[in-house]
Amino acid sequence: MRKLILLLITFLLTVFGIITLYNTFTSFSRQLQIRPSKRMALNDTLAIARLSAALRIPLVSNPSDSIFRAAVNSFPEFLKEAFPNFHQDPSVRLRVFGKNSILYRWTGRDNRLKPILLIARIDVQDPDLKKIPQWKFNPFMGKSENGFIWGAGTMEGKSAAMAILEALELGQTDGKMPQRSLYLALINESDNNNKSAEQLAELLKNEGLEFEFILGAESYISDGVCLGLSKQIAMIGCAERFELAANIRGYGAEQLKQKLEKLSAKKMSVNWNGKAGKQLIGTLTPELPFGDKWILSNRYFFSSLIASRLYSDELLGKMLFPEFEIRELKGSDATLRWLIPPDTDTAQFKKLIKSEFDKELVEWNNEKTNIRNISNQGGYAYEAIQSSIRQGIGEVLVIPGIDPKPGMLRYFVGLSPALYNFRPWSFDMAETERLNSGIDHRLSLKQYLLGVNFYRTLFNNTLF
Repeated sequence: MRKLILLLITFLLTVFGIITLYNTFTSFSRQLQIRPSKRMALNDTLAIARLSAALRIPLVSNPSDSIFRAAVNSFPEFLKEAFPNFHQDPSVRLRVFGKNSILYRWTGRDNRLKPILLIARIDVQDPDLKKIPQWKFNPFMGKSENGFIWGAGTMEGKSAAMAILEALELGQTDGKMPQRSLYLALINESDNNNKSAEQLAELLKNEGLEFEFILGAESYISDGVCLGLSKQIAMIGCAERFELAANIRGYGAEQLKQKLEKLSAKKMSVNWNGKAGKQLIGTLTPELPFGDKWILSNRYFFSSLIASRLYSDELLGKMLFPEFEIRELKGSDATLRWLIPPDTDTAQFKKLIKSEFDKELVEWNNEKTNIRNISNQGGYAYEAIQSSIRQGIGEVLVIPGIDPKPGMLRYFVGLSPALYNFRPWSFDMAETERLNSGIDHRLSLKQYLLGVNFYRTLFNNTLF
């Protein structure tokens, strides 16, 4: 009997080993085998000077001061002077909408081809006056030193907008006309509530436009350790977490405090079968060291272990798991907020939350803003962006990611099935902390020039 049990155990372990090794070795890389191309000719000194000049124009989110309001009004004219060849092209049209947001159209020769739309947010968060002394340089000085350019907007959409225009100005020297039309939207959300983005989306829908793809400037290149993989990872944002908020009323203060402590300690589960998560994990898994690749290739056997590994990962945890915060707590009333992964079943999530409270005491907010879109990994648009990253920036891993925070792209659902986010800046963990702190923002000059190269490569791959 003992021999029979040992034989059975041996057989089961053998079957387990065969299945798990088969799953591991049939998890193939999804990376395009494209070598980096030679960086295109660019007047580096002039490009950096133009970026520095843009940083000196303080486009802040809440321009209460007259100097800041004047800056908002002057920026379109600055761009015309900075990039004269692009603006003087007779096939380029510019119009201003919202609070001095700008929409360009570069008309292509073939109107049978769907246009593409690039979006970048050009305003910056108001630097906290109490924290200004912590900046190495004035945030609106545009100072270059030791291989970096410093200032508000260097790490975000404003620098991406300048890199896009730099690439378009560079393209004018070729004398080529694009095959398809290009739209470029520079969003100035001076009141910080996405009204300009909503207005633009409505404007484009009213004109009956449909785009081949829309590319925002949110996701970036992570230059840190991800599940033991110490390689640069370029996250193309194919989806984003969305926000749910709820008001809790009617409990005693102490009872409410206890319930919130219990809720804060609760770890939500991952939807393994969701499209966004499957794309992300399925693309990342083949690139991992063998041990991690073996585990992630066999989630049916190791689901709890995988969930724990992903939850504790600095990069992936913010993409795949809900994030909870208590926004306001006053006595017996609380306002709660969650950032929810796009694969989440909202009804089931609410049911889970209500199980912690009396459901009649939970009031959900902002239902109309929870628009979700999960774009495909693959197809013309994704592969054009991926190949442009590999050609224009270098041999980084390209992964279909999930943006941790809701952004502007949700307003453009319906204008294209292919909505993506990517800005070509690389941040390690220290630079990511700098970005999130809102203090001492800076960007490597080399990275900026590579970003210009990425956008120029993207235009070569999609417009001509």
